[in-house]
Amino acid sequence: MSGKRQMSTENRGTVTPSFKRFNLLSALEERRRGQQHRFILHRLFYVADKSEARIDYRDLSGYHDRLFHNIVKTHLGEAISGLLLIYPMTIVHILESSIDVLYCVLQDLVEMQKRNSMPLLKNAKILIMSHNIPVRLFPQWYFRIISLPVRYMEESLEGQSMESVVMDSLTQLLKLSVFFSKTARIGSKGPGENLHDVAPQLLLREATVSYLCASKEWLTPDQFLAQYNKPVQISAASDDVWPIPGHVYL
Repeated sequence: MSGKRQMSTENRGTVTPSFKRFNLLSALEERRRGQQHRFILHRLFYVADKSEARIDYRDLSGYHDRLFHNIVKTHLGEAISGLLLIYPMTIVHILESSIDVLYCVLQDLVEMQKRNSMPLLKNAKILIMSHNIPVRLFPQWYFRIISLPVRYMEESLEGQSMESVVMDSLTQLLKLSVFFSKTARIGSKGPGENLHDVAPQLLLREATVSYLCASKEWLTPDQFLAQYNKPVQISAASDDVWPIPGHVYL
């Protein structure tokens, strides 16, 4: 009896489990594969002045909704996510997508100046384009109206260099983006309609946005696109010789 029990115990010890075992490495690789994108993601930060204070937020939000719809319909690429902050006189725009899609957005900013005598936006400046970002900070595209009390709308920028203003502004905007990533979900409206009540410490003052729009140190959309389209290898005019020089045989 004891021999049979010992044999059955040994047999059970050699049985191969029928289910697949996962370790931590397998789980992490599976998660990484699930987060892979068809295209490399990029993140764009830019600011602009509204051409007129009376431009309604519905004009700006509706315009961008139509623009994004047309771009996605006619261009391959990642979906557009981000945040548009609409101040009384200025805007701040954060966008995440593939480079071709963001290129189309910048092209539209340039063409807007040409096709309209009174465009919605003017004096747009590119603060930064971040390449190959690992994950999105926004599950979708949002817009928010910023109507801070007057005492918060203005601030003194005396004694600050442009570099420090931009660095502080980008740091603040990234903190705001992280706040959105932690509180917003796909299909939701995001954290509160009034950001100045929910997270006033994360919002740029409009005086800072206006200061950035007026700066000559940052690229406009057309300057940015001109550099983007510039060939990497430029040949000098003296290199183009015809006919091609060769040996002369006598």
